[in-house]
Amino acid sequence: MPYKNWSGFQAFGRFLLNFCIIIFVLIASSTASNKRVLSLHVTKGSEQLRCADSVYWFKSNGYNICYRKWGHPEIGKDLKVLLLLHGIGFHSYPYMKIMNYIKNDSILVYAMDLPGHGLSGKTRGVIESNDQFLEAIDSMICIIKKDNLYSKVYLMGTSMGGIYALYYVIHNSFAANLSGLILVGPALRVHRSQVISISNLSYIYPFLFNHHKPVVNLDGKRLECSTSDQNYINTRRRDSLSIYYVSIDYLGKVYKAQRECRRKSSLNKISLPTLIIHGGEDKISSVKGSNFLNKNLPNSKTELIIYPDSRHSILWDSDSIRVIKDVVNWISNN
Repeated sequence: MPYKNWSGFQAFGRFLLNFCIIIFVLIASSTASNKRVLSLHVTKGSEQLRCADSVYWFKSNGYNICYRKWGHPEIGKDLKVLLLLHGIGFHSYPYMKIMNYIKNDSILVYAMDLPGHGLSGKTRGVIESNDQFLEAIDSMICIIKKDNLYSKVYLMGTSMGGIYALYYVIHNSFAANLSGLILVGPALRVHRSQVISISNLSYIYPFLFNHHKPVVNLDGKRLECSTSDQNYINTRRRDSLSIYYVSIDYLGKVYKAQRECRRKSSLNKISLPTLIIHGGEDKISSVKGSNFLNKNLPNSKTELIIYPDSRHSILWDSDSIRVIKDVVNWISNN
C-alpha cells in the first residue's frame, strides 16, 4: 500500500511539474513574440538604409505566395534577372542587402518566400510537400519571364534554398529556359558536428511519435556558429518572419530533396552553367557537398569558389561583399 501511495504521489508530482513547464513556455513564447519584429533595414558599411518593402503575391496550388522585386534596370534584350531562394527557416526580405552592391542598371532581383515561410503559404514552418515548392518556383519563373520578355534568368539558392534550386532544375523541364544556377553554401551534406551531438538524443521521441512537433531549434547554437556577425544573429532572433523551431517532418522533406540531389544520375540532367560558393569554415553544411557537386556535374560548366575564412551564412559574414560581387561578375560573364 505505501508503494502505491508513493507511486501516485510521484505521478502527481510529474503532472504538476509538466503543467508548470507548459505554462512557463507559453508565457515565455508570448513575451518573445512581442519582441520579435521584422527588420526593415539593410546595412551598407556602418550606415543603415531605410527601405520601402514592396510585396507582391501570386497563387500557387491554392496558396498565396509572396515575393519581392528590387532594382530598376533598363528593359532590353540584355536584361538579367536573379531569383533568390532563401535558407532554412528564413524569408526573402533580408536578401535586400545585396542591392547595396549591385548597380541599379545591371540586374533585376526577385526574391520569394517559399511556401510555409515568411508571408507565403498557409502555416509557417510546415513543408506540405516538395512538389509544392517546385510548383511555386515554377510559377515565380513564369511571372518573371512574362514581366521581362527578353530576360536571362538566373536561379540562386542559399543553404536549403540551394537544395531546392538543384531539385527544381533536376525535376522541371522548364528549367532549360534558365541561363544559370548559383548555389551558395548548398546543404547537400550536413557537417559532422551537427550529426554527432548529445543534444540530438532529445529528438528520438518526436522522431518516433510526433513528427510534426517543432522541436529543432534554429536560432540557438546553430545560428551562433553560422556567422561571426553578431548583429545578424541578434536581428534574426528578433525577426517576426523567421522560423525558430522546425519539426522532424520538415527536416524529412528537406532530406528527401537532398538525397535526390546527391544522385549522380540526377545531376547528369543538369546542363546549366553553375556557380558554387561555400565557406571554408562552414560547420552547418559541409564543404564536401560542394566539392562533390563540382566533380559530378559532367554536363555543366561549373565554377567553385571557396572562401577559407567564411562560415555558413556567407552573405552575412566576413567575405559577404566579395561573395556578392563575385556573383554579380559571374552573372555578367554568363
